[in-house]
Amino acid sequence: MTLTLGLPHTAFLSPTAVATLLVSGALLGGVGGGWPRGGVRPAALAALVLVLVPAAGLAQKKDDVGAEQRKLQQTQRELREQRAKAAEARKKESSLLAELEEIDRTLAEKRAEVTRLDERIARTQAEIGGLRGDIRRLEAGRRSSSRCSPPGSARCTRSRRRAARCRSCSAARTPWSGSCCSAT
Repeated sequence: MTLTLGLPHTAFLSPTAVATLLVSGALLGGVGGGWPRGGVRPAALAALVLVLVPAAGLAQKKDDVGAEQRKLQQTQRELREQRAKAAEARKKESSLLAELEEIDRTLAEKRAEVTRLDERIARTQAEIGGLRGDIRRLEAGRRSSSRCSPPGSARCTRSRRRAARCRSCSAARTPWSGSCCSAT
């Protein structure tokens, strides 16, 4: 069992307390020589010393408690700052997540548009292929009809065609005659 003089843990005496003990011991030793042994006065002085020593320890304890309270306040202040930073980070995170969701939505719309345009391009390319086939077929028919007899002859198939009208002057013209007026 250890005696701590009422302190919750073992504490070293401060330099002031040690000096007080030395001075009181010197006084008791010097003064005690003239008193009879077992008298009341030396016991009273000893009790006074025993009261003063824990009081000095309590003053040191109060300083330690004050330092601990300052540390605790500093820690609490740092904790509040960290909590504020965490709240700010959560707010930023939620705004960034909302922004990412908007970007994802826009990206999905753009991808759908690209798919629609790809389909449209494929249809247009198929249509172009069909038109090229029609052009080849018409050119082949034109080449074969250009070998026929001159226009107006009985064997010419062109003369049987109906004459087209000019859009500008409404004059009758045939496909092989070219333009009928200066508008075309």
